[in-house]
Amino acid sequence: MACIGTACHIYAAAPGGPRGTGGLPFDQLQSASNGIWLCADHARLIDTNQGQGYPAQLLLGWRQLHENYLVQEMRGLVAPGGLVTGITIHQGPAALASRSVTLSALNVVVGYNGTGKSILLDLLASVAQSAPFGDRRWVGDLAADIHWFDPQPHMLRLQARDSRIRFKLDHKPVPFVPAPYRPIIVRTPRNHLTELRELAELLDLDANSFRNLLFEVPDRVCGEVSSVEITDGTPLVHLRSWPEPVRLEGHLSSAVVWTVLFETAIALAQVLSQTGPTLLLIDDFGDFLHPLRVDRMFKLLTDATLGFQTVVVTHSPLPAEIQQNWSITSFIDDEYNTLIPT
Repeated sequence: MACIGTACHIYAAAPGGPRGTGGLPFDQLQSASNGIWLCADHARLIDTNQGQGYPAQLLLGWRQLHENYLVQEMRGLVAPGGLVTGITIHQGPAALASRSVTLSALNVVVGYNGTGKSILLDLLASVAQSAPFGDRRWVGDLAADIHWFDPQPHMLRLQARDSRIRFKLDHKPVPFVPAPYRPIIVRTPRNHLTELRELAELLDLDANSFRNLLFEVPDRVCGEVSSVEITDGTPLVHLRSWPEPVRLEGHLSSAVVWTVLFETAIALAQVLSQTGPTLLLIDDFGDFLHPLRVDRMFKLLTDATLGFQTVVVTHSPLPAEIQQNWSITSFIDDEYNTLIPT
């Protein structure tokens, strides 16, 4: 058996190299954390045209997913590998049309309301939804290409018109798509929630599955939810920064609802990633959350996104200290630097 593997730099070893140095000091550029093991053919390919077709965050995403796959394999859990590598929108709202987004493991799309961020998530989730884009309304037609590999490269072309969605998988028409990945969308609820069942439905779960998963959140996520107990048949959630335990029924605070949904969705993505590719889609952090809470959520995602991909769309600034771990796409062009501190 021939070995044609070769160690490659993710960020360039010196200024002027493919993908640049990413602002890393010399010792980090020379460390194993800045390397990826590839076959000789792909080692040459990723550096073509100064690496423009293979940004650093995409290579980091490849390595992270592969390392997680190996960990799962050693535990006896062999899941089909896969990575959604990008989406190109051909038709859509004026602010969204003709945009392309390259995806790695951790992704954030920054833009104001009306720039098409939420529709972008709908498009990414449409491969697993029976009705296109849930109850969201749009004006005009939508068309987009979604690219992924498993490990072979694939392309799904979807076209939505008159509330009907059509698919072409690798250029061949298909009536539906055996989902290449499982999308999970987290959105701020439009109405006040009063029942556990309503919280569960937001994550496409039944009440019992949601309750069972909720008990695992403290150990799996290690975030704001510190413990969960059952009182009179209803989960009682303890939050680290909340003065009193929260009963998940009745008129809950929006911040509580979002925190519980957010961390339960992370736990759900971890579970699903053990059996197949999973994409966690987060539609903004609500305006009702303090910026420090948003910072903690970004940091939690950075640590907890293992074995699955995450896409956050937001108008909030990304904390400067974790930008290096995320692939950042701006939908606001020249105003980007005012939103993303350096």
